Amino acid sequence: MREKLLSYKVISKIISKVFRKIFSGIALLFFIGFLQFYAQAQDIHFTQFWMAPLNLSPANTGNFSGIARFNSNQRTQWRSITTPFRTFGLSADANLAFLDRYRPNFDERIRCAKRRSRWNAGASFYKDITGDSRFTTNMFKLAVCEESSWGNTTLRLGAQFGITGMNINYSQLKYDSQWNGLVYDENLPANEVFGRNQIRYFDLSAGAVLHHNESRNDSWEIGYGIYNITSPKVTWKTDALVQLDKRHQLFGHIAKPISNKISGKCQALYMQQGKYSQFNINITAEYQLESRNWMYRSIYAGLAQRVKDATYLLAGMQYDNWNVGISYDINLSNLKPASNARGGFEFSLQWILPPDPIICTNKKICIDYY
Repeated sequence: MREKLLSYKVISKIISKVFRKIFSGIALLFFIGFLQFYAQAQDIHFTQFWMAPLNLSPANTGNFSGIARFNSNQRTQWRSITTPFRTFGLSADANLAFLDRYRPNFDERIRCAKRRSRWNAGASFYKDITGDSRFTTNMFKLAVCEESSWGNTTLRLGAQFGITGMNINYSQLKYDSQWNGLVYDENLPANEVFGRNQIRYFDLSAGAVLHHNESRNDSWEIGYGIYNITSPKVTWKTDALVQLDKRHQLFGHIAKPISNKISGKCQALYMQQGKYSQFNINITAEYQLESRNWMYRSIYAGLAQRVKDATYLLAGMQYDNWNVGISYDINLSNLKPASNARGGFEFSLQWILPPDPIICTNKKICIDYY
């Protein structure tokens, strides 16, 4: 038994080294190659993209330590120019392994020795309201994920099914034909013919995430997500065929300790949909106030860039199983003369439900922090 355990540890170390080399090569291409793309994507997105994990990839479902995770996001943009664009996000996901303990005749000693279930599930909801017409997008999605581990390295594969609804209020718009020569008269006809004011479509997405973790502040990750796999029909004219382009997302992070109290992290996201693309990269420093099991407290701050679009400042605090973040975008695009460099605030909140200690015997406690 001991020889098998030693053999397993040796194999795990070899696999870990191989994954590190592969990741280093991919990361190098990722950080250098994608910087050339012009950031124009206008899909729903968040500055603090790591705080909206299910919007990055379905494979992020269950990608955390604990039983369940809840995330909320709120973003307001372009208030200085026009009716502000507002985006809201809510998500919840869970590691299903903890449900094993409620099975009849379940042996806790086996549960402590080996994690039996490797499936995770989650749900997310996003709402986006833009412009004078209150163009509204509502998205509801369900995700499942299966994971496999080799030592400290985990591969997750996920799929997500969702429904999206869009609607627009034409009555809030103003038209040239409503100008009577002296003033604007909203009672005059618009002289416009509209096909429909709402759209509904189903969507399918998938993804993969490779994660390696030595400790809380020493890890790396690379992931991929593809959305709109079915290329759903999206058009406001009943007789037109307009399909939604697939959205590809490649993301990753590298975290390393700098000292006993300070650690650094670099995160990046590349999005591409049709002819539009966007590249985000940020660097943050974290200062630990306290670190022991689920009593982890720290503050962090950083500087980030959305290439050719905006620079943003971010800060936050982690208090045990709570994580709160705030960021502000400084607009650098061609819209800068109108925006006066002002972008918008974004707030995020995360809460993780920690697992309870599992009693394996009358004398020892096996803490199930997976």
